[in-house]
Amino acid sequence: MRRRCSWRWAMIRVRALGFLRKALGREELLYPGGIKLGELLRRLAQEHEAFRPEAVLAAVNGVGANALAGEETELKDGDEVALIPVIHGGGLGVRVP
Repeated sequence: MRRRCSWRWAMIRVRALGFLRKALGREELLYPGGIKLGELLRRLAQEHEAFRPEAVLAAVNGVGANALAGEETELKDGDEVALIPVIHGGGLGVRVP
């Protein structure tokens, strides 16, 4: 079995769906691991004026953040975070100041 040795595997892969692609300026972003989900969302909001964390559902490796630890979910290298726009109510269940 061949081991993957790509710099992309040493990062958190953030995938924006729907109109969030426009808010973030692209479909996929890469960030270093070792941060919490809430910190990642705050960083995205600081870097991208059109991004509003309160209007986003997040999934980490296919599991909704509300089923994990919410904004306290630890993100490590190789994780994939999907950002899904909220259309009708709902939300991440995470308050991001």
